[in-house]
Amino acid sequence: MPEEFESVTIFFSDIVGFTEITAKVDPLLVVRLLNQLYSVMDYCASLFRTLLKVETIGDAYMIVGGMIPSGMNSKDAGDGNDVHASSIADFACLVMEACQLVRSPCDGTPIRLRIGMHSGGVAAGVVGTVMPRYCLFGNTVNFAHRMESNSEIGRIQCSKDTANILEKLGTHNLEKRGTISAKGLGSIETYWLCSITEEHMQSLPFNYDEVLEACREIINSVNISDIGRYPHMRDSNTILVTDDPMYRRRVGSSDRVISNIEKLEKGEKVDDPIVGLLK
Repeated sequence: MPEEFESVTIFFSDIVGFTEITAKVDPLLVVRLLNQLYSVMDYCASLFRTLLKVETIGDAYMIVGGMIPSGMNSKDAGDGNDVHASSIADFACLVMEACQLVRSPCDGTPIRLRIGMHSGGVAAGVVGTVMPRYCLFGNTVNFAHRMESNSEIGRIQCSKDTANILEKLGTHNLEKRGTISAKGLGSIETYWLCSITEEHMQSLPFNYDEVLEACREIINSVNISDIGRYPHMRDSNTILVTDDPMYRRRVGSSDRVISNIEKLEKGEKVDDPIVGLLK
């Protein structure tokens, strides 16, 4: 059944220069890039109880906060009183840092995102019969997307509605951007989300350094999995899994990584837990 939600916060992001990347590298490397990035973002999203990933389209990632599941009240969900805006803002700040661990297959530089956020009401429901999708509808969706498309490289832009909630909660540091012209919306006032306040940072249920280390492991596991499925990617890949010092320390040497992959291809037993998952 379709549902209406009076107040949610929507997040959109996209990869800066994605069109150029897709024009220059093998499509398999594009798949790897998106798999790395979205695996990292999905992990970050899992740290927040009431964020719901809606969809990915190409290099665009959409997630929403505040859509409390049926049968769970806002107090139990820990997302009442517009705290969904703070949760999405926390997620945006975390992702902006974590995405820099993912490297472009073109030149090895860190991936950069543009992010936008907006708060308002939406309708939601499942549409279609073949590969049905859970979709959000309403001007809030369009507004949030315009916040992303009119954002700047490496910055998080939010609407005045979201900024008002965050200022009331006192959880994040904001900077007024001013008035911009957005397609279909006209002139609107927007803000930059700059950082998490020190007090709010202390209340987060996770440690930033531990999360970033987990993200490194996720990226490495995606790398190894892809090389196992597509051996020729060893030669075409710009960024090798063995270039990461975190993984090199864990497995002992770069030679051991390739050795285990070769054993796996021959059906032999491997001694690395992540490579072993490929069986």
